[in-house]
This record gives sequence, structure tokens and C-alpha cells, in this order.
Amino acid sequence: MRRLGSYAGDRFVFQSITLLTILVVINLLWAGSYTVSKFGMNTMDPLVLVYLRILFSFLIMAGWVIVKRYSFKMERKDLLKIAAAGLMTGISQYLIVKGISLSYATDASLLYVFEPVSGIILAGLILKEKLNWSTGVALLLVLIGLGRLANFDTAAFGFGENGIGFGNLLIVIGLICESFFSIILKPIAHKKPAPLVMAIAFFTAVIFLSFPMAGRLDKLTALNLNDMLVMTYLVVICSVVGYTFWVKTMGKLPVSLMYFVLFVQPIAGPFIASATIGERIDDRVIAGGVFLLSGMLVAIVGYLGIFRKGMKSILSNAS
Repeated sequence: MRRLGSYAGDRFVFQSITLLTILVVINLLWAGSYTVSKFGMNTMDPLVLVYLRILFSFLIMAGWVIVKRYSFKMERKDLLKIAAAGLMTGISQYLIVKGISLSYATDASLLYVFEPVSGIILAGLILKEKLNWSTGVALLLVLIGLGRLANFDTAAFGFGENGIGFGNLLIVIGLICESFFSIILKPIAHKKPAPLVMAIAFFTAVIFLSFPMAGRLDKLTALNLNDMLVMTYLVVICSVVGYTFWVKTMGKLPVSLMYFVLFVQPIAGPFIASATIGERIDDRVIAGGVFLLSGMLVAIVGYLGIFRKGMKSILSNAS
């Protein structure tokens, strides 16, 4: 029985590490979305950019659902939850992209820490996920990293500096809205296929964005090669692949743990922006990134260790 407990624990740890590794890769790709969006806004209106991204994502997911013949049958409350998550996506994506147009891509990626921090707290308050000692230590490291990123001065993120400050404020509000996406969907993530969930969520987001888009139809123009490349990255990689895997993983891992992986983005984002569009990286990014990465690792190692120990204890008592 003890060998069985050890095997079950080791198998869970291996599966969790595999899922978390894939999430890290996806978050590295998501980190690049800020810079890619910046490229897209050279020729596209911010609202047009986010609207087309969500619209094309919906069309791909709808095609996926049709090909796989997924059943739409579900409880009304589950449908409303998916629609609410989609609404949060529409609001957050518009605010984030609009904010980026008024800010720096480097700052935008650094500000991404607001989503996982709020998400971790909401997971404990709303989902009642147990936040153990490792979570507390990890959050402390993250907050220190956030402070270092800002040089312990909110002005370092651009707040209060003309349009840049307003842009960052929009990003923060959008990210807090985005944190509710996983909180809303977590209870039903295991009930329905992820592609079906995202197809409904994207459809809701498209409906919401159609209202402000109605007054910006004059901004719709034919997509050039640069626009198509931007759309391909944002739609296929960030939305279709990224969101689908995220929802699928929610049925297997705690949301609070998944949110810790998102801290990869404010670490990688500034380096991507620096390499592609020449935005400056200073010591605060490097030092703050070390603390953020440390916090993420503490949360992951603590969670896996506690689960493995608990599994052994349960099976040992059963014997």
C-alpha cells in the first residue's frame, strides 16, 4: 500500500510538472502578445484589433466544435457562467489593448502581475482553495518583486505621467477583469470540452464588443501582411491554443497554482519588447524578475510536496 501511495504521488507530480511546463511555454508566448499588439496598432485601431482577434478566435473555435460534434446541452447556470466569463474576456481585452496604445509594451507586461495576484486572492476567497504556507511565502516574494519592479515607487510604472498613467490604469482594470475569467469557469471546467467552453465565451465577447465597434466601422480596412501576421499570432497562438489549454488545465490543477505561472509574463515581456522594438530594460526588471520567479517556484514546489506527502499519509493510514 505504501508503494502504491508513493507511485500515485510520483505520477501526480509528473503529470502536474508536465502541465505546468506547458503553461510556462504558453505564458512565454502570451508575454509576446503585448509587443505584437504594439506592432498591430501601427496600422490598426485598438478596438478593431481586439474585435478581429476575438471574432476570428470564435470562428475557429466554432469550426472546431462543429467538426468534433460537441453537444451544446448543459444546465442554464453553466451556460450563464461561460457567458459571464466571455463578457469578462471582452471587457478585459479591450481595456488592455487600449491601455497598451497609451503606454509602453514594457510597462504593460510588468503590470501583468495584477492579474495573478488578484486571481490568487480571489481563488482563496471565492473558490475556497486552500492557501498553504508556501502560497504565503510565494506571495511575499512576488510582492517584493513587484515593489522592486517599480523601484518601490508607483511613478516607475508610469502612473500620473500624462497619457501613460491613464493607459496603465486601463490595463490594470482589464487585468483584474481577466482574473475573474478563471474564477468563474473553474467550477465547470471539467464538465464540458474546453473548445466548446471557449467557443461560447468568445461568442459572448464578440457580442459585447460589437456595440462599441458599431461606431468605429470606418476604422475597418483591408488587412495587410503585417496585420495578418499579427492576427495569426494573437488568434491562433494566444487565443485558440492558449485559452483552450488553460481551460482544460483548470480541471486538473488549482487556479491559484496556475496563476503563479503567469508571473513568467512580466519577466519575459520586457526582454521580448527590448529585443523586438528596442524598449529599455533596467536593473529593476532583472531584480524584480528574480523575486517573481522565486515566488512561482516556491508555490509550485510547495504544492507538489504537500500533495505527495498527503497522498502517502492517506494510503499509509488505509493500510
